[in-house]
Amino acid sequence: MSGPQHRASNLIARCQRIATTMYTLADHPGMRWGSGRSVTGATLNVARDLQARSDQTWARFNELRHWCDKLAEQSDPEALQPLLATRITLDAAGLPIRYGNRPSVSTIGLEELADGLHEQTTALLADTQELDTACGKVADQVAEVTSMLGAVELSAAEHGMAENHELVRLRDRIRPVVNAMLNDPLGSTADDLHALRGDLAIFADSIGRLERIRIDHPERLAELRGLVAELTEAERTTTDTCALAATKIANPVPRQLNPRAVALTNRVNAAQDLAASQNWHVLLQQLDQLKTETDQALRDSRDLAVTAQALLDRRSELRGRFAAYARKAARLGVIETAEVEQALGTARHLLQLAPCDLPAATRALSTFQETITMASTRENSR
Repeated sequence: MSGPQHRASNLIARCQRIATTMYTLADHPGMRWGSGRSVTGATLNVARDLQARSDQTWARFNELRHWCDKLAEQSDPEALQPLLATRITLDAAGLPIRYGNRPSVSTIGLEELADGLHEQTTALLADTQELDTACGKVADQVAEVTSMLGAVELSAAEHGMAENHELVRLRDRIRPVVNAMLNDPLGSTADDLHALRGDLAIFADSIGRLERIRIDHPERLAELRGLVAELTEAERTTTDTCALAATKIANPVPRQLNPRAVALTNRVNAAQDLAASQNWHVLLQQLDQLKTETDQALRDSRDLAVTAQALLDRRSELRGRFAAYARKAARLGVIETAEVEQALGTARHLLQLAPCDLPAATRALSTFQETITMASTRENSR
């Protein structure tokens, strides 16, 4: 094959390979972000740049294809030579000037044009793919949230919560975020969408809990009745212990219980009525609140009983120590001394008072012990 024929054949083959990429670009979804969508911001800037590059590339490709078609029509090597030597005039934007009167800035040969087109189309395809991937990720995230919202709205409607204020608030929050992200995918972040997804998940979980409460409310009501029965018994014990402490101790004043079992029993019965009317949303709130309040009432009752019993135990301990000190004084032979006898009488009086003053009795008992020690030391030194 002669030189001109080889060059022409090679140039035509290169044009065909470039055409494959050009047609891929023409159908690439990434190009539609710039032409078929109302995008703004950073996305619009990138899309406009890609569109401008695409327009220039197509213009240059069409020029190359025009001359390659002419080359394909020729079989005479002598006729190919001047065609291969063609210089294409370009304007300031790098667009070929075959028609019109735009100012000429430069010229370029066919093979040089093919070289540039290969680099341009390769880079343009990569950048278009990058744009589509980045925008597609955002679109997928938006689709996930809108689909999630649709599922939540459907489930909410099934449970009579279509106009729930929290759902309405979520719906109103989602619209502007979705619109902003679709209008400018490259300029958006997923932070707001992530927060919305989390809030939707919480709301969806609350609806799921409604479905579960419809099924397991008998078990939860039975559990509450058991807890209230336990509370009733605990409050009875605590009331008795606090009342006994009040008769035995004046200082510190024993706290008295404010019983809650009766009120909670009535509320559990009311919750049963909510279940009968299938008011699941309110029932769920009531059951959660009743469980929390009953558990707290049980803790409060038991803590108060422990406190009251501790006061009684302290009184018993002081009385036991008094008896031990009195035996010690008798054993040491000082129990009849005036100061020991006086200290003994004071301590006995305070401990036998009903109700008694525990801090005062404690001080009197310490004085009794110290008096025994001093009297015993004095007797031993004689």
